Amino acid sequence: MPSGGENNSTMQPPLKESDEDKEASPLPCLPCCWICSKTNEDQSVLCHNCDISYGHAHIKCIVNQARAKNEKDYCNYKMATAVEDEKSLEIEYKSFKLMLEEPWLKCGRCGENYSGSTEKLLADEFFEYYKIRGGRDIRTCIAVFAQIKAHCWNLGKNRWSKQPYKKIQLFKQVVESNNQANEAEVFTRFKIQIENDIAACMSIAEFCLPPKTTPKPPEAACWICLDDEPDEHGESLERTCACRGSSGYCHINCIANFAAQKNTTFMQRMMTGMSMSADESSKELSVPWTQCPTCNQDYTGTFAWRLAVTFSFQYYSYPYNELRRQVSIETLSRVFLETSQYDMGIGALKKEINLIRTMRKELRTDGKIASGFWMDAGDLNTQKIEQQLHDDDTKYCLYLMGFYKAKGETKLANDVLRELKIMGVETFVTSDKPGVDGSLQFSIEDMLNDVKLSPDKSVKWRKAEIKRLTKEFGKDAPKILDHKFSLSQDLMQTKSVTEGIVLMFEVVGDATRILGPEHPKTVEYSKYTTMVTQSFSMSSGKKAPHSSNIIPPQTKA
Repeated sequence: MPSGGENNSTMQPPLKESDEDKEASPLPCLPCCWICSKTNEDQSVLCHNCDISYGHAHIKCIVNQARAKNEKDYCNYKMATAVEDEKSLEIEYKSFKLMLEEPWLKCGRCGENYSGSTEKLLADEFFEYYKIRGGRDIRTCIAVFAQIKAHCWNLGKNRWSKQPYKKIQLFKQVVESNNQANEAEVFTRFKIQIENDIAACMSIAEFCLPPKTTPKPPEAACWICLDDEPDEHGESLERTCACRGSSGYCHINCIANFAAQKNTTFMQRMMTGMSMSADESSKELSVPWTQCPTCNQDYTGTFAWRLAVTFSFQYYSYPYNELRRQVSIETLSRVFLETSQYDMGIGALKKEINLIRTMRKELRTDGKIASGFWMDAGDLNTQKIEQQLHDDDTKYCLYLMGFYKAKGETKLANDVLRELKIMGVETFVTSDKPGVDGSLQFSIEDMLNDVKLSPDKSVKWRKAEIKRLTKEFGKDAPKILDHKFSLSQDLMQTKSVTEGIVLMFEVVGDATRILGPEHPKTVEYSKYTTMVTQSFSMSSGKKAPHSSNIIPPQTKA
């Protein structure tokens, strides 16, 4: 193991993202199906809200039960008295949709919605059953809407997809072109509501479209090596920051070498006696790997996580408590979470947690740590090292819990929380400085019982966090844009809908000014705001505030 000196080995080329992410297959049917009470080899799914022993059901059993209930409810509905009032029709349409959707998309045992791949699978079955009836049957319309929403909300780490948008466009054409003289009675009755739902689905599907990229200018070249061709590893020029025109393009290996050199210079300054807090030191080391030095904005997408992986490779063989190594692992975890690379993040965290627990075990058994794993090994303070390892174990377990929650693996997230409880952790705070305005204290027990943070408390915390980040990073930091956008969503939950929508438009304007109109974050904010204003207009019958000021999605500069 090398000591704290420089690693002079040739830098490995960054990892490349796989072409396809494999969807997790449904669970094998081992327990009894709660519908037919039988155990066989038929494909089954599991409701994540039910107990694992009772939540299994065969897909064919759910489909058969949903078909039978739909047919029965539809026949009974056709006998109902007609309603002419527009408001009453809207309420009746929503009830009708729920009547058809619930048997397919809600667990019959606990009444909770299915999620993830289970929701997509059952929504596909819902559509397959009704598609033969054609676009003028209201059941086909509702099945299409359910399928598109299920696929949009469960894209996983791929995040972008063109299929939902193509499908709703095609369906819209089918509905508009098929002007039959004798339309289905129920379809005619809810024609306006169906047209509104098609428009809403178009907005949702548009939100999932991959962002358009501007073609690289002919004069673009790497701002470090000044070459406009791929480098020796075959890596072409990339730009995922907020730079515009021909500036900001670079090779990922050039940036990695540039960042490593910046880290070396900083460590040399530290050795000369320069005083700096732990937070400031971490920022100085991580910024060259995560932020463009030209526009001072974060890298995004695949480029961001590949650069973070290179950062961790550069210093992983250093002693555990070497500052650059610790900062690289924290940066890797954060970037994996921000770019939705959940599986890779979980794998990296598990590896680090296992290393920590191996060192803790050695420390308890032999009173020492193997040579090369710790700096200043000649002057070990066993109690101090044990406390640092315990704190790091807790920190990385909380990161791991966050990854599981983001991935939708609630059971695994709760397992991590129980493990923390066994380790003696009862509460934790959201800031390294308990008591500051932007910190919140959480109880492990409350999290296990799924006690939600109230919207009012969340709004208060977001505002304090925005104030703290503005003071630390400046008002144009990307982190502040994210917090402001989350604050707008929290405001809407506290019934301050108008204030929330206005703030959304402000964030879109700020992102356009700071990051540029074609930046992925600007496009994401803009699409989501368009979708929210569409829903607001549909539900309230009013025009959304400042809706004329929004930047259209994917607008070119």
